[in-house]
Amino acid sequence: MVVQAIKAVRQSHEPTKELLDLMETFRLMVNRCIQIGLENNVTSLKTLSSKSYRQLSVFKTPSYYRLCAISHSVGILRNFRKALRRGRKVRIPFARRPMLTTCYGFKILDGKLRLPLGNQQFAWIRLNQHTQEVLSDPSLTVRSVCLIARTISIAFSKEIAEVEPAGLIGMDRNLDNVSTASSDGSIRAYDLSKAAEIRAKYRAIKTHLKRNDARVKKQVFGNYGRKQRNRTIQLLHLTSKDIVR
Repeated sequence: MVVQAIKAVRQSHEPTKELLDLMETFRLMVNRCIQIGLENNVTSLKTLSSKSYRQLSVFKTPSYYRLCAISHSVGILRNFRKALRRGRKVRIPFARRPMLTTCYGFKILDGKLRLPLGNQQFAWIRLNQHTQEVLSDPSLTVRSVCLIARTISIAFSKEIAEVEPAGLIGMDRNLDNVSTASSDGSIRAYDLSKAAEIRAKYRAIKTHLKRNDARVKKQVFGNYGRKQRNRTIQLLHLTSKDIVR
């Protein structure tokens, strides 16, 4: 049996001012759709589209970005309704950071991602070597693109043959270690204490930073936060890769 697997490849990027403006506009459209959905008590894509599409015409973007903003807000609204049904204490949802999600209009040409800005203008993002190698497989289909401040994720689908499992494996995840046990009787433990040490180290560094300018402080904290995440993600990636192997 052949099944369709959906995966994503991610890389860093430095957005231009035009692209940042487009991401901010997309965020505003998502928030407007969320507001309309809450006011009319709707969560279905069809109903929300009929009620919000015309109102989004005030935003000067290509029309397919409006459709993607509506689809994105539907997911947020459904998660909000589900949390309410389960009795959780949740805040009114809204998108806080600039972003862009689209499954229309983009193209990958000569190792670059092309995104339309409107009025026959385009934003170009150079893809790194790893991303190009992953997307060079002729058997896969690129489905969508998601951008946040400095990260881009490209989702793709690929048909693969279903594999009959030879056994089972269970994992026990803790703060500073991961233990695995498989049906063949083997047991392994992976030490993740270094990840906790990295978080504690950067937390201590940030507590010693004293700046009166909130904007500079936010930027410095963001830089240290990215360094912490990158080092932690690398450690977790190597561990998960070894478990899969």
